[in-house]
Amino acid sequence: MKNKLAKLFVFEGYAYMYILTIILCITGMMNGYFLGTIAYTEQTVASFFKLGEIGENYMETVHSIVVASPILGCCLGALLSTFIRRWLGGKKFALILVAFLFIVSAIGSYHPEILTGHLHRVTPEESNWGMFISLMIFRAIGGFAVGVSSVLSPLYMTELVPAEKRGKLVSAFYLFKVLGIMFAFIVNSLLFKYHTEIYLLQDYTTLIDTGWRHMFIAIAFPAILMFAVVFVLPHSPRELILDGKIKEAKNTFLLLYGTTRSQKIMGELQQSFNSSRASLFSYGKKVLILCVGMAFCQQFIGFNTIIYFLPRIISDLTLTDTVNSIQISTLLIMFATLSVVITFIYIDKFGRKPLLIIGTLLILLSFALLLVFRLLDVNILILNIITMILYFIGFSISGASTCMVYIYEILPNEIRRRGCSLVQTLSWTFNLIMVIVLPHLYSDNKWIIFIIMTATTMLAIIITIKLLPETKRMTLEEIGEFWSVRENKKKNYQ
Repeated sequence: MKNKLAKLFVFEGYAYMYILTIILCITGMMNGYFLGTIAYTEQTVASFFKLGEIGENYMETVHSIVVASPILGCCLGALLSTFIRRWLGGKKFALILVAFLFIVSAIGSYHPEILTGHLHRVTPEESNWGMFISLMIFRAIGGFAVGVSSVLSPLYMTELVPAEKRGKLVSAFYLFKVLGIMFAFIVNSLLFKYHTEIYLLQDYTTLIDTGWRHMFIAIAFPAILMFAVVFVLPHSPRELILDGKIKEAKNTFLLLYGTTRSQKIMGELQQSFNSSRASLFSYGKKVLILCVGMAFCQQFIGFNTIIYFLPRIISDLTLTDTVNSIQISTLLIMFATLSVVITFIYIDKFGRKPLLIIGTLLILLSFALLLVFRLLDVNILILNIITMILYFIGFSISGASTCMVYIYEILPNEIRRRGCSLVQTLSWTFNLIMVIVLPHLYSDNKWIIFIIMTATTMLAIIITIKLLPETKRMTLEEIGEFWSVRENKKKNYQ
């Protein structure tokens, strides 16, 4: 019966795997959609709440809180992802919980008054700290879902696909994440237009009163789609082997690869899993330091944080109004999406290191052009847009997809769960630091941000060229063997 089922799904050995990949990519789209919504709501939410003064820089502080609350949830979700996976009995059930939390977050963010005992929508004049805290809680719940899925979904895909297709299919997760950001920008820009140009002819009152609610509730629709499809996911075969469920792992591999190849892979896997409780540093410290270093560079180059404040930053850089800055923002996200598509196509052909180097060099070029324009006091709209396009293309090629593919595949099987959880927790923590400090630095001295991002980009280039091994077409077991041999040589030398 199982052989007949395998033949039904396997087309050239991979059809069932492709179906599962698409389903997992929907979780990536949800991550991007949720994070992309921040860019359109951080200003209107801050304007809605009349909370009194919070120090001298009231708006900067509220902006930081509004953006930081979901990112704090991301940190907690990434930190607890391994525990949740184990508590619920696998990545599949954890992702079902993630979809449910997205729905709860969307509904609660649309009507945060529910936790303060109000059944009706309050006006800005009636807003209070209780409602604000309620909204931040619901946003943090969505961030928690992002944190859990940002660890488990790419980890699931890394363990699911064969070596020759791993780079392409794992990068598909980040392609869908960028697509989610693009969809969020398009949907929210249409809502923005509805609440301004069409509805009240440039009057921003309804945008502040109710526009942000509509932007939040829109998240519920892709979340319901995600909730509907994740039920068909099987358990990760490598996860099943670590948990001692060999028979279930064989059945899953049978569906993925067919009889002949599944037997070969099972033999290699069972030899590579010597212990399910290996120390986090059993393969040496270098592999973890490299992953943490890459996560640090990814966040402090600033792409993720810039996305949250993108319309406001573009409005300042190009001296355009809010409507035009939103249109430019959407254009930049489209270039980012196209760049991730290119990465998706060529990552398994060219390898990880070349794409990382090309992407970071483009980022450095964009910073150099920005420096020249400011020194020469050049403020031409098209030149500023070209500079930002270079930045978005560079990061999309390197940090948005290739960097994360590398992090998830370079960690050996026995420590991948905890290692990915640790790296993603630190990555979101770095992001949280940027979110908290960026509004204040941006209002006081934009050059400090520029210096930090430029220095981080140069560090990323050094790490990539000097320290990263190429993992193209290596199986996960071969990568683990690479670090094991390296550590044994080091111990023998000592």
